[in-house]
Amino acid sequence: MDNPDSVRPPFHVFVRDRGGWPIPGAKIQFTVNGQSGFEVGNTEGRGSITGIKRDDELIVRAEYEGQKQEARPAPGADQWTFQFDVDVSPVTDSKMPHVPRWFPAAGLGFAIATFLSLMYFLIGPELASGRKFLFDAWLAFCVAASTAFLGGAAVARGTLKIPFMKVEPMQFVAFGGVGVFVVVLIILVTVNH
Repeated sequence: MDNPDSVRPPFHVFVRDRGGWPIPGAKIQFTVNGQSGFEVGNTEGRGSITGIKRDDELIVRAEYEGQKQEARPAPGADQWTFQFDVDVSPVTDSKMPHVPRWFPAAGLGFAIATFLSLMYFLIGPELASGRKFLFDAWLAFCVAASTAFLGGAAVARGTLKIPFMKVEPMQFVAFGGVGVFVVVLIILVTVNH
């Protein structure tokens, strides 16, 4: 009977991208004492082998999209991590739309315009009733633009009731900068009129 200390615990292999994210679909192959055929395909970025001895020669290979790597772990090692020069993280540059460099500056500009408009609203002269809605729309636009340019989002959902009708025939949904505009304009018109 073999010495239980000579049996290696499960040997784990991890396949990661350059950011440390698991690479789904990577293929892992184990070769023990020159005998290959222990293969884990379509992995979630990990695989393992059990029942081998510490003094067995272990070769581990990982493959992803034609790229191959090989390792010969030391007998005392219990795991190995391969890192491929790819990016499979949930949020990648290829999946995200390109944000122009001027977006933060535009967001800052609209944030300053929002601040100045609010200061005018608080300490400036009383607005004429004909100009209140125009001011409310301007302020809502500034807040929406700052939010959209700085990367925020909002969602507005609701129904429009028509007097003397039992059903609500109009429904709306707005999100992003438009959602912020709708929410802020409704608040301002309600408070300011």
